[in-house]
Amino acid sequence: MSEGLGRTDEELISCVLDARRILLTGNGAKTDIERAFGRVGEALRVDRVYLFEIHVNDEHSVCASQRYEWCAYGVTAQIDNPELQGIPLYDAGYTRWLDHFQAYKPVHGPVSSFPESERETLEAQGIQSLLILPVFTGGSLYGFVGFDDCSFKRCWNDTELSALFILTISLGWVLMDLPQSQADRAVSNAISFIDRMMNVQMMTLDAAPLSTHLQRTASRLAAAAEVHRLLAETAIDGCIEANDLLQRLEQHFVRVLREPGEESSQIVLNADDTVIGVREAVSVTLLATEIVSACAAGGLVSGDNQLLIELTSVDDRAEFRIRPNDDAVVPGEQLPKLDAMALIMIRNLTEELGGSRVTESDPASFVWMRFSPHCS
Repeated sequence: MSEGLGRTDEELISCVLDARRILLTGNGAKTDIERAFGRVGEALRVDRVYLFEIHVNDEHSVCASQRYEWCAYGVTAQIDNPELQGIPLYDAGYTRWLDHFQAYKPVHGPVSSFPESERETLEAQGIQSLLILPVFTGGSLYGFVGFDDCSFKRCWNDTELSALFILTISLGWVLMDLPQSQADRAVSNAISFIDRMMNVQMMTLDAAPLSTHLQRTASRLAAAAEVHRLLAETAIDGCIEANDLLQRLEQHFVRVLREPGEESSQIVLNADDTVIGVREAVSVTLLATEIVSACAAGGLVSGDNQLLIELTSVDDRAEFRIRPNDDAVVPGEQLPKLDAMALIMIRNLTEELGGSRVTESDPASFVWMRFSPHCS
């Protein structure tokens, strides 16, 4: 629950997916974008949601201009504010923002905690707290989406940030004139798959509470946002090294598995320099996230136990395996079964990878499969 806002993170996930559908089923019109902003703005209990485009003016200065805005009832709109057009970001003291954007990082928190150079314009609009997320189109920085809270000083948690990154990814696709890159297509398909699976599971697995489905969906969306950022930064010619993939995703897996207040890492990684395609990288990320989430939910990894995630090569195929990193596990010993949600996701993602499962030869692995890396 976001403190004091009367809204759960799980409700936000549902609203962000609704907003994504509005964006992708519309024609990119101003009304579609602002309607999507309104859906998320109401869920977040914020006062404004807006999009600024970053561009270069005639003097070759990097500027930002507001293009779209949604406002809550009774809140003063800023879309016609001339001071929010052609803002020279470096000269106006927003260098920190640009540095964060280029690193695919948000700017967020109470405005009172921001550097003095940033506060004047923000405080003049009555903003108490702010979240800013970069928007990329075709791998290039297009601008940023902002969320203003004019009533409360607040911080933004990891679930909110991941969900809202999904919104910016979808917005980037709507604004892009060029065809999607391989990474964009792979992540777009993954988010659509996550959305479909959430609906299927809520209809068919009614033994689990709604909050359980949405919590798992939040972990999946966080994985999609994380791998999108990673591929935007490191993928070369539609490929990525297994070692880079797992190392960069380690903290994501740790966050999914770790109990609140837990300090020790329960994730161990083993990867080599095998290279896989971006579509395979997205599927592997979702598959690992699903198993880690199921282990966390089912208490299958606890105490000093660790989970080993491996992505290596065997002949001309990639091998992916997740198992307890425990010498006490006897080869052939049957592990506790994952829940139905995880089994459905594993089956679908294995099919997506075109992989062959070899788990039967080692029941002590949660998953053990081989697939074509599809990357020369």
